Amino acid sequence: MPNTIGRLMADHLHQTQTALEDLKRLLARVDALEQQLTQLKQSDGDQGWMTIKKAAPLVGMSNTALAQRFRRGVYPEGVVWSMENNRYLVNLRALRDHMARGQH
Repeated sequence: MPNTIGRLMADHLHQTQTALEDLKRLLARVDALEQQLTQLKQSDGDQGWMTIKKAAPLVGMSNTALAQRFRRGVYPEGVVWSMENNRYLVNLRALRDHMARGQH
């Protein structure tokens, strides 16, 4: 009988620890989603043109990585990006459309 109680307690402890780890992962994901939502609100969603500094984190890239893709011609100039006053401007909706089609 003591072994059975010990095993039950150990199983319960393991299940509780697993549930806590799952909860921590979920909370981290919720936090990440809240950050993305805040970024989208600040960028006016997918509407219009924005700086590369604003657009890059919204698509999960660094400014440098996104600029390199522009220079290599991965995304069409005038549709996804343009250069004004020596800085990149990005049409976030067009960029996401190209990325969704596997063009990245």
